[in-house]
Amino acid sequence: MFSLPSLLDYIPFRRVEFVVDSAQKFIDDLRCVSNAEEQATIPFGIFPLDDFQSYGNTPLYLPQDGTRLSVSPLHLAAAYGKEDVLALLLSVSDVNHQPQGHSVTALSLALYCGHLHLARMILEHGVRPERSSLHAAARRGLRNEIVQFVHS
Repeated sequence: MFSLPSLLDYIPFRRVEFVVDSAQKFIDDLRCVSNAEEQATIPFGIFPLDDFQSYGNTPLYLPQDGTRLSVSPLHLAAAYGKEDVLALLLSVSDVNHQPQGHSVTALSLALYCGHLHLARMILEHGVRPERSSLHAAARRGLRNEIVQFVHS
């Protein structure tokens, strides 16, 4: 991967125009791939019922150390706490896009991972809290958010 500051050393003139044009091209390309999906492992269990296994007639509690999900770039930025990346993705992505097969949203991942400021950013972009967000807020003990989600 190249670094834009090092690349500018090789551009003799119109460097500012090059930066602006490059940024616009990056944003245009990002719009095309913002809903891409892939499997990723979140480093903790999200679905508590998956922590129980049947052993004959006895349920065993075997806590999961990760949850494998289909995620978009928006979901991963929310989970990893990447504020600048999330802000950019919120401006070019369909914020209501949901990866196939999972009800875990970018909002709920931000909450599960303790990134409350990112959850607020997502809410400010018009995402409505849903059941997985309510569960995430409850697991983190976020009383104010629970009240807000129930009343919205």
